[in-house]
This record gives sequence, C-alpha cells and structure tokens, in this order.
Amino acid sequence: MIEYLNRLLCNEVVDIKIEVNDEKRVKVSNGKVSSRRRHVRTITRTKRYTIKLSKDQEKYQWMNIVLGATFSTRRTFHISFCWLVASGAKVDKHVQMLSRRASQFGLKLITVPQYALSENMYLHPLISPTLVIVANKRVAMSAETFLTESHDFVDDGQLIIDSKDLEQEQAEYFEFQIDRYGHKKLNARQYAHETGCVFVRVLEDARSRYGFFWIENRRMLRSNKEIEIFARSLFGRFVDRIDELKGVGRKPIVACEDDYSVTE
Repeated sequence: MIEYLNRLLCNEVVDIKIEVNDEKRVKVSNGKVSSRRRHVRTITRTKRYTIKLSKDQEKYQWMNIVLGATFSTRRTFHISFCWLVASGAKVDKHVQMLSRRASQFGLKLITVPQYALSENMYLHPLISPTLVIVANKRVAMSAETFLTESHDFVDDGQLIIDSKDLEQEQAEYFEFQIDRYGHKKLNARQYAHETGCVFVRVLEDARSRYGFFWIENRRMLRSNKEIEIFARSLFGRFVDRIDELKGVGRKPIVACEDDYSVTE
C-alpha cells in the first residue's frame, strides 16, 4: 500500500511508523491536559502529503492526503483527503483506486462522517450522539473493556475535548481540568466498531465520572437497514451490560444523577 501511495506523491516519500501486535495502551489520566500539547485538539499524530491530479497540459490540480503517523495492527488507521484546487471527479477517481488497491491487500476502507472524528461531537446541527453517564469507575472500566473484548470495537485514537464543545446541560455533568489559559478540557478515548457503523467516545473527568458518547454512522445506517438494526442492538447490549455490572435489572432510559443516565 505504501509503495502504491509513493507512486502518486509529488517528489515525496510516505514515512509511517509500523507497529505489529502493539500491546501498549496509552493511559489517560483523570481529566488532566498535558501543557506540552495544549494547542493540539487531536492527540493522534498525522502526516500530510501532496498528490498531483492533473496531467500534461491540463490545468494544475492537486489534493492533500493526510495519513496517521503510525500504523498499528491494534488500532484504526486514518486516511483523509483535502482539496481546494481539484475537481470532484478526479478526487473521487483516486479515492476509488485507493479503495480497490486496499481490498487487494486485505484492508477494509470505511467512509466516516466528519462529526465522528471531530473534537466537537455536535458539529452537525441535526445529529447528536446518545450520552450514557456512569459514575461508578469499576462499572465504567468494565463496560469499556466489554466493547473491545466482546463486541469488536477497536482503538480509534484520542482527542482533547473542550467544555464549549459539549452542550451546556451535558457539560455540567463533568468536572473539567482547567489549563493555564483558563480553558476547561478533557482527554477522550474513542473506539470504532469494525463495521464502521458506530463510534463510542469515552470521557473521564477528575472525579472518575465516565461519559460514553454513542455516535452512529448515519451515512451507513440510512442505506442499510440490516446494519441499522445491528447498531441499535449493540447499544441495547451495552446498556444491559452496565445494568448487569451494577447488579440491577434494566432501567428506563431517564436522567439519573448518581448512577448512570442516558440522554439524547
């Protein structure tokens, strides 16, 4: 795949670190923000390369391809396309070529909506994630493990979330760490289901209160009824697992300050 990308680049060479069977998991401390990365919203590092789209005497067209700086067999790998001076047809052609080449190497490319990767989960004015709040740290950590070990979720990177990126009533649930500039922020882990139908963003505040933001890939769900039903069942099993860990029966989905709540 890297050799194929190198043939497309303009006098550049893809330089990506490859990790195989990486067992390490980056520990996110309780709501603390590293001052060395205070201006970085996305913790996952990326690299940007230029692809020339025009040929011979054609009007010059180009786009940027943004790749994750590290490829790991235990995490998702992000590929983004950015362009201003290019036609949509040419960009689409290269995306389709890359998708076909990836399938030849046994790799699966999934189209991801922008709001699923943005630090602002309310980027789309008509789409909002479902929030599950768990106050018990033991239950929350077990629920997080339940996603990765039992339901095919994989590490999808980390983000820095600002309090203003949450709706006001939901920001009140969390105790944000205040940096030297007075900004209230939290580190967040994100997981993606292997089908790409659902993303789960996990916030942990300074009081060890957890928030699980359930983000659906609406683009995929609206075109596949079977995937939509599967995504809904995933959420049901997740909430059932939380109740099981607490040792209680299924509760109505209502706001609850002390244990856990689900809000839409």
